[in-house]
Amino acid sequence: MIPTNRLLGLLDERRPWAKSAADALAAGDYELAEAEAKTHLAGEPDHAPALLTLARALLATRRHSDALPVLLRLRDLAPADPTVHATLGDCLANTGRYGPAIHVYVEALRLQPDFLGAVESLGQVVARRREELRQAVQEPRHGHDATRDG
Repeated sequence: MIPTNRLLGLLDERRPWAKSAADALAAGDYELAEAEAKTHLAGEPDHAPALLTLARALLATRRHSDALPVLLRLRDLAPADPTVHATLGDCLANTGRYGPAIHVYVEALRLQPDFLGAVESLGQVVARRREELRQAVQEPRHGHDATRDG
């Protein structure tokens, strides 16, 4: 998983909501982190650190489909941030979307070639995709009898 405190200088702890959200994420209180982020986003919908906080809370509670639109919006707001791409890759990989995950991990590495977390995640996703393809090739084709000629 990508460290939460990398994005855009991330959670400015001088802001009360940010300290509360950061503390909640660190303590594993994802419900509180989500609530803090949503409250802040109600007044400032494009605040990237709040969007990342919300996405991280959703991912931590395995609500990947809810996190996906948040991460896509975040990528639009911070297209040059490799952490955003890698976190989106994590979300895509966890929903079995290995091809798109590979693409966003590669983009994260284009932006920051020494991003070890993205390298590791990319390697894991490539291995999962390779295994998925290997199994698909080994399964007999549906409706095809390999023992018959013709």
